[in-house]
Amino acid sequence: MLHKEIFSDKRTCERVSKTFAVTYEIMSYPFGSKKKTDQKERRIANSFNLSAGGIGLITDENLFPKQILEIEFVLEGKEKPIAAYSLVRWSNCDDKTAEYRAGIEFLAIKEKDKNFIKELVK
Repeated sequence: MLHKEIFSDKRTCERVSKTFAVTYEIMSYPFGSKKKTDQKERRIANSFNLSAGGIGLITDENLFPKQILEIEFVLEGKEKPIAAYSLVRWSNCDDKTAEYRAGIEFLAIKEKDKNFIKELVK
């Protein structure tokens, strides 16, 4: 029988299911991609969860692990938008909706914004 630790959740932060609009810009593309990083444009996604360490996104395009994103979103009770440089950890397609779900880790985020999210998640 397989051990429980093999399937343990690697998340280190508490999460909350939360849906809101997120804008993002892809800062890096996978090696060998025909797209160039100088083709910058803001895109819109929706969140499906949030933690102080990252965010879950629903997009209409496939994001690739190790891509760097610049993301921005507004949370209720916060005057200014939260901005962060982030790393795509995983992405997969939902066969029923043809949308993509991606796990995004915050790489660089203001400490006060991270603390705001921690309080929101509690």
